[in-house]
Amino acid sequence: MTKIYIENLPAEVNDKTLRERFEAFGIVKEAHIITDKATGKSRCFGFVLMLNDEDAEVAIADLHEADWDGNSLVVNVSKPRERK
Repeated sequence: MTKIYIENLPAEVNDKTLRERFEAFGIVKEAHIITDKATGKSRCFGFVLMLNDEDAEVAIADLHEADWDGNSLVVNVSKPRERK
């Protein structure tokens, strides 16, 4: 499994539309948009967990710098959060 980080998403993208975009490349186990805790609005980034590593590599290569409603996406393998 590969966890993918996506940033610069349009504000109107939700979990469902994010999942649908990545399902074109393979099986998506999870798709989640990060929202502001106070307002509930999208923070314009999210994560997708794909079951097949090769499908994830193709999705990353195809979607990195791709246009989504005027936004140029940044798509990479998710890295573990650094602890402070």
